[in-house]
Amino acid sequence: MKTNWKVKDNPLQPLGLWMNFAQLIYFPFLIFILIKYPDYFIMTYAIIKGAHLFPHA
Repeated sequence: MKTNWKVKDNPLQPLGLWMNFAQLIYFPFLIFILIKYPDYFIMTYAIIKGAHLFPHA
């Protein structure tokens, strides 16, 4: 497809990087929920994914 992943003049590129990095901070919390409260894992994962995708809207 020859897609160009980095566009030097795109001002939103650093924002996208920070939003993806912020999602990694939630993974220890998600693992804690999986261990302590496995019934709430799917709900917690959905909330994290929704919060991650909300700024893209």
